[in-house]
Amino acid sequence: MKHINSFFQSIKEYLQKGNRTQWCLFLLLSLLVFAKTLIFHIDVFHSVLISSIFTNPTDFFLFYLVKFLPAIFIGSFVLITVRYFWWTIIMSVIIDLWCIANIIYYKTYDMFLTINDVLLVGNMDGAWNSVLGYIDIWIIGLIVSTVIWSVIVFATPRIADSRCWKSFICIVLFVCVCSTINNFRTFNSYTTQEEKENLEAENQWRKLQRADDPDLILRYSYLTINFPYVRTYYHVKTAPMVSNDQIKDDIQKSSIISYVPDLLIMHFCVAKEEEGELMLLSDANISSIRNLFNRTSVELTSSQANSSIPSIILIIVESLENWPIEQKVAGVCVTPFLSELVNKENVVFCSRMTSQALKGNSGDGQMIINTGLLPIHSGVACHLYGNNAYPNIAHLYDNNSLINPWPHIWNQDTMTVRYGYHQMIEPKEVNEKWEDKDVFNAAYNSILSMPQPFLTSVITVSSHTPFYGHDKRLNFDGDVPLLMERYLNCLSYTDSCIESFCNKIWSEPSLANTTIIITGDHTTFKPAMLYEFTDFIHQQNLSLASGENYTTLLICSPMISENKKIDEICYQMDVFPTIMHLIGCENYYWKGLGVNLLDSTARNNRQISEEEAYRLSDLLIRSNAFELYKQGKLFDYQKNDSTKQN
Repeated sequence: MKHINSFFQSIKEYLQKGNRTQWCLFLLLSLLVFAKTLIFHIDVFHSVLISSIFTNPTDFFLFYLVKFLPAIFIGSFVLITVRYFWWTIIMSVIIDLWCIANIIYYKTYDMFLTINDVLLVGNMDGAWNSVLGYIDIWIIGLIVSTVIWSVIVFATPRIADSRCWKSFICIVLFVCVCSTINNFRTFNSYTTQEEKENLEAENQWRKLQRADDPDLILRYSYLTINFPYVRTYYHVKTAPMVSNDQIKDDIQKSSIISYVPDLLIMHFCVAKEEEGELMLLSDANISSIRNLFNRTSVELTSSQANSSIPSIILIIVESLENWPIEQKVAGVCVTPFLSELVNKENVVFCSRMTSQALKGNSGDGQMIINTGLLPIHSGVACHLYGNNAYPNIAHLYDNNSLINPWPHIWNQDTMTVRYGYHQMIEPKEVNEKWEDKDVFNAAYNSILSMPQPFLTSVITVSSHTPFYGHDKRLNFDGDVPLLMERYLNCLSYTDSCIESFCNKIWSEPSLANTTIIITGDHTTFKPAMLYEFTDFIHQQNLSLASGENYTTLLICSPMISENKKIDEICYQMDVFPTIMHLIGCENYYWKGLGVNLLDSTARNNRQISEEEAYRLSDLLIRSNAFELYKQGKLFDYQKNDSTKQN
C-alpha cells in the first residue's frame, strides 16, 4: 500500500510541474473522443479498415485522420482551461448521447438524425422503453469510457492559472489545414470524365423530375465549417435537399462528430425548409396530380356509400414481418394461426409487401393504410400537417371505432378525427398500459355494441420494441440472437391474441359476413440490424438472407371465393385501393397511389412508380390538396391566385 501511495504521489508531483497536467489531459481527452468515434463507426458500419493498412495504406491513413482531427480539436480546449476540467465530462456525455441517439435511430430507420427528427423527440412520451432493445456492447462501451474519464478528471490535481495559447492556436490551425486539404480532395475531386458526365446526367434527370418548379434547380458551391473542417463541395438543391445515402456517405468519410455543424449549417443556412407551412400549387403541380382524382364522382359519405357495404375489421400489427409466417425458425412455427390462415379458402395472402413508412414509422404506416397516401419527404405528416383534410375509409361508415393502446404518440387525438373515426377507444388512466389481449377485448366489446355495417381498426402493441414481456414463450432448437428471440416470442403472443379474437368473431352468426384484414404497420429489422444476425439468418435459410424484408397483408372475406396468394412485390399504398374495391367504393373521389391487389392486370401494369408516388403524395399533403378539392378549388386553382392558403 505504501508503494502504491508513493507511485500516485510521484505522478501528482510530475503533473504539477509546468503545463504537464493540461498536456496529459489534452492527449487523453483526444484519445477518448477518437475512441468514441471509432466505437460509433464499428457499431454502425461494422468496419474500421484494419486490413487496408497493407492493401490501401492511403485510405487507411485518411480514415483515421478524419476521425482524429476533430478529436484533437475538442481536446485542444484543455490547453486554454485552468483549474477545473469538469466541462470535459459534460462534453463526453453529450458526445455519448449524440452517438447513442444516432446508433438507435440508424438501426430503427436505416438513417441518421436530422433537425426535424430531433424536434420530434417529444413524440417518445410513453415509449422510451422502446430504445432498450437496441442497447448493445458498443453502446455500453461509450458509457463506460465516460465513467472512466470522470474518475480521471476528479483524480487530476488542480493547477495554477496558466494557458497555452500558442499551442492551442497551432493545433487549431493544423487541424483546419489538414481538414481543408482532405475534404477538398474527398468531396470535390472527380477523378474521371465518366464521373463528371454521371453528375451532369443526374442533374438533367432531377430537372425533368422537378420540372414543375424550376426554381428548385440550383447548382451552387457552399462552405461548411465541419467541426472544425472547412469543407467546400457542389450540391444539387432538390427536395429533399440532402439524400439519406449522401448523409451516410459523408459520415463514413468523416465522423459522427463532424456531422453536427454540417447538419446545423445545411438546415438553417442552406436547406432550411418552411416545415408545416402549406405550399402553393403551380399549374404543373396540378397537371401531375389531376389523374389521381375521380372528377366524375363527388366525395362519398356514409349515406352515399353502397347500402350493402360490408363490415370491416382492420388489424394493424406492430412490426409484422413476413418471414415468421409459413417459415419455421430454429424448428419452431412462430405464428401458427397466421400460418394456417394463409392457406384457408376465402383468403388473399400478399407475402411480400414493401414497408413504405419512413421517419414516422408507426404513424406513417397508419396514414398509408387509412388514406392511401405516402409519407412526406422531410418530417412527419401527422405532426406537421395534422390539421389537413385527408381522404379516408372510416368516414364511409356511420359506425366506426379505432382501438389504440398507445394514444400519446403520433398525434393520435388529432389524426383519429382526420382519418374519419368517430370514436377512439384507449386506456383511461395516463399510466395504464394495454397488451394485445386488452386491445382485442376492447375491440370485441366495441364491435358487439355497434350496428352493422361497421369499421373497427385495431392497433396492436405487444410486438413493439424492445420486445419485452413474453420471452421464453417459445422453445427454439438451438441459439437464436437475443433481440430476434424476443421479437419472435412477442409475435407469437400477438398471433395467439389474433387467433382468440378471430375465433370469437367467427363464432358470432351476426358477424359471419365480416371481412378481416390483417397487415403490418412497418418492418422492424432494418439492414443495419440484419447485419448482426447474418450468420443465424443464413444458417436457418430465412428469406431475410436476401437482405430485404417485407411486411404482409392477409384478407379473410366471404366475398373472396378462393385461396389466393400474391407472390410478387407489392406496396403498402396498395392496401387503400384494395379495401375500396372490397367495400364497393371504387368510385370514391380519391383513386389512391397504389393499385387494387385483387386485379392482376393492375398489379403488373402500374401507372405510377413508387418514386413518383412519394413525390405526388408530398405535393398533395403539403398543399392540403384534399381540402381544396372539397371546396371545389383544386383544379381552378392557379399559382398566382389572390386567394392564399392559411
